[in-house]
Amino acid sequence: MAKNHITLFYDVVSPFTYMGLECLGKLKTYYNADITLEPFFLGGIMETTGNKPPAAVPNKGAYMKLDLIRYAAITGVPHKHPSMFPAFTLPTQRLLRVIKAQEPDRLHEASLALARAYFVEDRDIGQPAVMVSALEFLGKGRVQQWLDVDCKSPKIKEELVAVTKRAMENGCFGSPWWEVKRGRDGKEDKYFGCDRFEHMAEFLEVPYPGLRAFTEYPKSKL
Repeated sequence: MAKNHITLFYDVVSPFTYMGLECLGKLKTYYNADITLEPFFLGGIMETTGNKPPAAVPNKGAYMKLDLIRYAAITGVPHKHPSMFPAFTLPTQRLLRVIKAQEPDRLHEASLALARAYFVEDRDIGQPAVMVSALEFLGKGRVQQWLDVDCKSPKIKEELVAVTKRAMENGCFGSPWWEVKRGRDGKEDKYFGCDRFEHMAEFLEVPYPGLRAFTEYPKSKL
């Protein structure tokens, strides 16, 4: 059976991106898919497309918080709405582009560590000290070097702009944004958010195991 392919465009400032990152390992297995991670800058997406963050629309913001409570209860994924939301993640996303180049096999781990620092520990992941601490497992000195040197390079800055532009040209308006290719015939489809896994399964012609199956956390209560 030909393998499917999923490309995830994302910014760790998004709570639904965090939820999606928590599900990624099981998603890969259940959907027989190779996964490519593409960190982009959500701020650029929002500004260019005219989309407004939930915090800018009171009813939308209130519903988002309710939705996250329900999602966390079903999946067991720990979640605490950050006191500073949204954080400014331009330097964070540049750092993730550097990690993709330097340590591609650890990009998911690094992305999830930053998302957990923000949405579980309520730490401002736009701050260099927080990034260094959250990514200590990659070596504090090394992460600091990436922040001080690599993240400021024209190559990384241009790469982040290019990936963000590519996502927008493909219809993206927020994070997470999934581009899915079916292995059987190469047909492609696109999805927004972390609540379209059932739609994805239908498109990929694989059984949908239920949202709860994508995480290993114990189920909590509403």
